[in-house]
Amino acid sequence: NQIVEASETENPHIVLFGISRGASAVVNFLGTDGRPAIKVAIVESPFDSFLTVQRHLAKRICVHWIPGIQAICRGITKIVFPKYSSNGLHPVDAVKNIRKDLPILFVCSKQDELVHFLSTVNLY
Repeated sequence: NQIVEASETENPHIVLFGISRGASAVVNFLGTDGRPAIKVAIVESPFDSFLTVQRHLAKRICVHWIPGIQAICRGITKIVFPKYSSNGLHPVDAVKNIRKDLPILFVCSKQDELVHFLSTVNLY
């Protein structure tokens, strides 16, 4: 993730950019911070919620049919991302609070093997 300021004058112009988890973090940030200095956001493969990513990965590796696989996925997520909380803010909830005048470029690919393109489309 990067924050780029066009100038350091009284009216800074900030562009937010993020990829995957970083893109989802940008969406969450924009949904909770409406500062006018942010002029545009570019988000590549943001997911609507981590649950969607877990489901997509389980299906991709053909284990989605196993009883209790979602609980196993949540356990693995806790190990890999110990600060993750399923009760935290999800991009799908934050997106509705983003300023309506803020241009956002959503980028996704049907070939993305981690974040299903429909997860990004859902945010849009």
